[in-house]
Amino acid sequence: MASSSTGDMKHEDRVFEERQIAFEPVPVTTAPVPAPMTPANPATLGYFSLATTTLMVGLLVIQARGVPALTMLVGQVLAVGGLGMLISGLMCYQQGATFATTAFGMYGLFYISFGIVLWPSSGANAGYTNPVDNNNALGLYLITWFALSLVMWPVTWRLNIGLAVLFTLVVFYFLFLAIGFMSGKTVIITIGGYFGILVGSWGYILGMETLYATENNIFKLPNPSLAPKPRH
Repeated sequence: MASSSTGDMKHEDRVFEERQIAFEPVPVTTAPVPAPMTPANPATLGYFSLATTTLMVGLLVIQARGVPALTMLVGQVLAVGGLGMLISGLMCYQQGATFATTAFGMYGLFYISFGIVLWPSSGANAGYTNPVDNNNALGLYLITWFALSLVMWPVTWRLNIGLAVLFTLVVFYFLFLAIGFMSGKTVIITIGGYFGILVGSWGYILGMETLYATENNIFKLPNPSLAPKPRH
């Protein structure tokens, strides 16, 4: 009987120990929390897309190297100017940047539409048998983008010098091209082409300014702010 009682007690102790083990908290191993990702500056893509495309437009408008046609622009304005700036605008939207979203988005759509106009298979120019009518239609098309640029221009006066200069050039770029095509004056169209070259060149400067500001570079490009200083 004694041995039986002892065996029962050992069995009960073993069951109690197993229950204790079962109810002990299991150690939880936590994975290290990754550092938050620093978002890229989408304006850099937008500036370089604008600069590369508008510079090429300007060079072909002034017929650099004697090239008379704008056919080479179709791929450039659709893929680089259009798609590049549209992607940049969508990325700016995620950051809550209203002006950048509007600017890059609208000018990206402009270059997409411009590429369609230049695409021979699109038939955009098929309805104009008279070259004068075609030039007038193109001039009216460009004057609407001049109006948009004029509306957005004052916003840049409180942002920074770089954007204020850029939109000043963009306004005259569209204005001279629109007047040139509607008047049929080649010299005015050429002036618009030179403004396109200036827009492209300045766009490269702004692209470099934002690129160098986000990377570990040995020098920075200044871009003074035009925002009003708070009054104390």
